[in-house]
Amino acid sequence: MFRYIMSRIAAMLITLFLIMSLSFIVVRLMPMSLFENPEVPLEIQKQLEDKFHLCRFSIFILFRI
Repeated sequence: MFRYIMSRIAAMLITLFLIMSLSFIVVRLMPMSLFENPEVPLEIQKQLEDKFHLCRFSIFILFRI
């Protein structure tokens, strides 16, 4: 029974990791920025992208390595 529970927990963690990774990748592949808005000046958009590290894509950012 213990082995079954551990295998279910492992499967749950793997599934959770895959869902989180997929959502991160989908957001990163969007054609426009999250802060792209015609009413907001470009300087402000650039500052927001720098603040939230959206200007670069790296696996190291995803896993905080």
